[in-house]
Amino acid sequence: MKFLKTAAAKPFVWIALGSVLGATALGFVIAQSPRAQANAEANRPSLISSITTENMATLRNLDETFANLVEAVEPAVVHIRTSRDGGRDGEGNRIGRVGGEGSGFLIRPDGWIITNDHVVSNAKTVTVILSDGREFEGTVRRANDPQQDLAVVKIDGKGEQFPTVRMADSSSVRPGQYAIAVGSPFGLENSVTIGHVSALGRNNMIMDPMFGNRGYSNLIQTDAAINPGNSGGPLLNIEGEVIGVNSSIVGSTSMLGQAGNVGIGFAIPSNQARLISEILIEKGKLVRGYMGLAPEDLKPFEKKKFNVSSGAILRDVPSDGPAAAAGLKEGDIITKIGSYDIKNQLDLRNTMFLIAPGTSTAVTFLRNGESKTVNVKITELPADMRPRAAQDRGVEPKVDVFGLPEGKEFDEFRKQFEENFKSMPKVGPRQEGDKEVKPNRPERTGPVRLGVGLNPIDDALRTQFNIPTSASGVVITTIEPGSVAAEAGFEPGDVISEFDGKKIGRPEDLVEALKSVEWGQTKQVTVSRYGKGSVRTESRPISFR
Repeated sequence: MKFLKTAAAKPFVWIALGSVLGATALGFVIAQSPRAQANAEANRPSLISSITTENMATLRNLDETFANLVEAVEPAVVHIRTSRDGGRDGEGNRIGRVGGEGSGFLIRPDGWIITNDHVVSNAKTVTVILSDGREFEGTVRRANDPQQDLAVVKIDGKGEQFPTVRMADSSSVRPGQYAIAVGSPFGLENSVTIGHVSALGRNNMIMDPMFGNRGYSNLIQTDAAINPGNSGGPLLNIEGEVIGVNSSIVGSTSMLGQAGNVGIGFAIPSNQARLISEILIEKGKLVRGYMGLAPEDLKPFEKKKFNVSSGAILRDVPSDGPAAAAGLKEGDIITKIGSYDIKNQLDLRNTMFLIAPGTSTAVTFLRNGESKTVNVKITELPADMRPRAAQDRGVEPKVDVFGLPEGKEFDEFRKQFEENFKSMPKVGPRQEGDKEVKPNRPERTGPVRLGVGLNPIDDALRTQFNIPTSASGVVITTIEPGSVAAEAGFEPGDVISEFDGKKIGRPEDLVEALKSVEWGQTKQVTVSRYGKGSVRTESRPISFR
């Protein structure tokens, strides 16, 4: 670890130098007379000449409020350290024992903690470190569901009452409000960042070694800095209440191969976390019923168009599912299931945890402005949609994003790290006159192109990409590297059903629609990605740049 010792020596030099300078300055102040000190104080110019006394008092109060809030909640925020077998790498070589790190927070005095499932999944041991430094062995209960990245951990304090945080009502959260993230980014315990709620209702998809794709929906977006290790920690409001569980980020890759914060982080809403944690604590496991439909939140124009204020609109209803058998169709707006009001798609999904499979329940929906009710029999989740452990799929777990190998494997890792570090370009602040580095991409000219190969939906493509018979649109079969489609994240198998407000039923429809687009414009595209029994449909802006 020689390179670490060398790096660590530099701050000491500066600290020592600062001490010498500080002592010199102190001697000068002591040498002054009381009258001279008073005159110097009176004549010292204000650092902020335009601020009033009243405004300065407000700033100090705000500053003290944040500090007091953090001091109050920190005892309930924990650092989680895991250990697991490393499995094998891509070449079949066995990887040594690996560790992972994350965060969590206490929600019950008897030692129940909420965290992310990806923090503790497949762990051999889980160690919970409190803010006072004490360590406890934790017992895990997982949701074991790729759509619910949540787990609870129990520690035994032998009768001790642990400090807890309160859960807020996340349905009342609004963009623009303050957001405070607390956790252990990169293992740095008790770190606090402050930002805002940037947006609500975000969706995100993360690759996960246990489940392949781990889907997130209805997330809270924040610009409070979230980094690897913050996962599972709380996102707080100014009342010190949890509004979300920090779970994923959009970020750049660091030297360690980990994503770094760029101001776009996501948290699972507290209402969702409360529901799932309560089920796990009380029942020990999560059982999800199945209706066979793909719900989505109503867009503002749809609420106006259909004259409704809430509900979940059905974007797809597979013909072989319980919902289709009961007569529900694509475009229906569900407003109630059993005794549960449905305000959005998340409410609809959550009822599947609350209604036992085998139960027949009334579903109220709107169709063509008319309210209707049908009975739908909730069934068990089909076998091909149930989450399976990695070993059940013939795959050994991979090193997680926070894990480092131990022993000999770590020496190899360190050697590679040093080589990568030396080869990195020197980076510093851009000086005035420096040329801005822009992506080395030729300027797009000529007719606008999306950069995809398209085919009508046929039986072969349905089988290849799990596209249901009810789906309409055109299938992306190939993607040109560096194209608009590639930069937008499209993949082969995606189905485009709408472009710039126009329905797309044939490849020719999209070709015709692109004729009216110019380079530099942004257009709305509706695209669906299908899995076995699942679908993710998004309508999002695509920039033709």
